[in-house]
Amino acid sequence: MFSELVDVSDLFTHHIISGDGIADVYNNREIFNCMTGALGTALYVANPDVVQLLVIEERDVLKGRALLWKTEQGFTVMDRVHP
Repeated sequence: MFSELVDVSDLFTHHIISGDGIADVYNNREIFNCMTGALGTALYVANPDVVQLLVIEERDVLKGRALLWKTEQGFTVMDRVHP
């Protein structure tokens, strides 16, 4: 068991981004994968009410990201976390 919890709120920040902001993250953060570029993020940009991007940073350096999907039933589902 943990005898003490560590407060990391001062180390990490998070942002929830939608629309064109998602394309900006993929294109301006040196993320190299199949989603980089206009065609890869077009679905996300065109559907800001359905998909958002959770970004985790440490001292303004990207540490992780995950897509957030809103279902027709009103739930928010977090997709796979990527470094």
